[in-house]
Amino acid sequence: MSEVVLGLATMGAGLGMPGSSLPNLLNKCYNLVDRIIIVDGAMQKLQAKVIYSNYPKVEVIDNPWKGSLKEQYNLIVSRLNPGDWWVMLDDDETPSPGLESLIHKGLKEMKDPRIKAISTPRVTAFTEDGQNFYAGEYIPTPLVYRGPGVAGPRSHIFRIDPTMNMMHSPAGRHVVPYFSDPDSHVYLVHNEVGPIFHTHLKAPELYVYNDCVKALFDTDIKTPAIHNEYRMMMQHNKIFTAEDFEYKTAPFCSNKERVDQSFLDFCLKYRKHGAPEGRLFIWYYNICNPDENPVPEQDWTASLKLVLNDNWRRIYLEHKSRNATHYRVETSYYTKGIGEITL
Repeated sequence: MSEVVLGLATMGAGLGMPGSSLPNLLNKCYNLVDRIIIVDGAMQKLQAKVIYSNYPKVEVIDNPWKGSLKEQYNLIVSRLNPGDWWVMLDDDETPSPGLESLIHKGLKEMKDPRIKAISTPRVTAFTEDGQNFYAGEYIPTPLVYRGPGVAGPRSHIFRIDPTMNMMHSPAGRHVVPYFSDPDSHVYLVHNEVGPIFHTHLKAPELYVYNDCVKALFDTDIKTPAIHNEYRMMMQHNKIFTAEDFEYKTAPFCSNKERVDQSFLDFCLKYRKHGAPEGRLFIWYYNICNPDENPVPEQDWTASLKLVLNDNWRRIYLEHKSRNATHYRVETSYYTKGIGEITL
């Protein structure tokens, strides 16, 4: 008999991740699914073990991070059977009541074997204090791209099938299952309980930091064209860990230990690029060292406009002005960063 499995990869139970609310996700899904599998790349954190101890049904796989999200997800796939449904929600995402209903009973009622992947709308909610999240970016359109792009971040429910392969999404942010037949994907927005969507929680300045770390250390997302540039720049600056990167770009770091010109040249060269390369400029010049910014017209606000679109700013400000909290995290592990949202 097929099972519905919540499967995700995280680091230290999501502690320190932008907008992470893993306990809330587990609370919502604990009784909705048959199994929960988590691959954790930083299990040495004591707080992470405390969190997991509250969820005895959760299977936690301790697999130290080696720079490949694909490797982490393949461990989940190895524990699934053909016909199982894999619900891929991240540690900074949470389902709507409508999506909870679909996960709980709708997936097992979906008998058509041709349906192998389901896409649902996403609502991105942003925070400045780590607790109050305001809706900022809706992706409600039923548009589903054909070809490889169909396996992007909005498709996050998959039926396990021998033809499934793990692949990078076109944005280079995620590794997701991919089926060669684009007609095997369906798009759902509503059921009898209500709208179907998932909320994606983000803290903008840590969102940028997290993407910087991905760009520097994740072997899965580097493009061949700039791979060597990354390698040389990091070697020159003796950046071997995320802690090295954060310390050497921080304003309190001594001149002797700070990044050298190779890092700054890299930031300037790719400052107008989208994720991930352009994030390095934003982190160093606009969040940590704005006084050193050689191109002041690209300040924190201007950079946010590159990272987050006009629709985000409009909706975010509307909700914030009405104090219309879209989501509230009662217990947050988020520490407010240096950057401020000034729009």
